[in-house]
Amino acid sequence: EDYKRISYPISEKLKYMIGYPSFKVSTEEARAVLPEKICYSDIVFDLSRAIHLPKALEEGNLELLKDVLNDKIHEPYRLSLIDEGERVISIAKDNGYASCVSGSGSSILFIGYGYDLLDILKSNKFKNKWTFIKCNINSGKCKALGGK
Repeated sequence: EDYKRISYPISEKLKYMIGYPSFKVSTEEARAVLPEKICYSDIVFDLSRAIHLPKALEEGNLELLKDVLNDKIHEPYRLSLIDEGERVISIAKDNGYASCVSGSGSSILFIGYGYDLLDILKSNKFKNKWTFIKCNINSGKCKALGGK
């Protein structure tokens, strides 16, 4: 199929981290928890936000990113498979970061203007061991920073 590939610049103001627990969520599990039918209003909700993702990343608009990463189609279901995932996302949001389940899970993506979230997350006690990775998407390099 033909499609047009479009590249967008990404603001260097934005900083990225991935957090993941010591357990895995299989793609099969992540697919199994999704509903067979999706409510039309949830589709409209997600699409009305997703269309603004490239602009939010280009501008480095964290407030817009917090809104566009709000998902009703897969995240509520897949997040249920990530023990402590809701708590980790809540900590990120309470500290001004945009966050979302990355792919099918169990990774969680955090976007903000700095990396101070790492220290905040490390200061929390979790049942599971969590690893947090600082990522620089512009250089394509990720550096493991460790976690609890």
